[in-house]
Amino acid sequence: MDNIISWIIAFVLIFTAFWTIGYEYQKKQNRTSEEYQKDIEKQGITGNKLLQVGLLELEKFLKPNLSSSVDYLQDEKQGQTKTKKQGDDKDQTTPDLS
Repeated sequence: MDNIISWIIAFVLIFTAFWTIGYEYQKKQNRTSEEYQKDIEKQGITGNKLLQVGLLELEKFLKPNLSSSVDYLQDEKQGQTKTKKQGDDKDQTTPDLS
């Protein structure tokens, strides 16, 4: 009987370890870009911009949907999206026709 209880405890511990690993993986996969930036700041990577850019590009490569989201946010920041009420690209220069 003691042998059975020790096996049950061992299986529960192993199951809990695997469940925790899976939960952390899902949590990382479903995080927003703001949460990703906070994670980078927690890890102390903010001082090295090249590494930060590299990690963002790697994540965009691994998650194609994130790539389009980041591109949209960059376009919105520059005023190039249709949802902005400013009109055209704010960086665009118009030639003087006079």
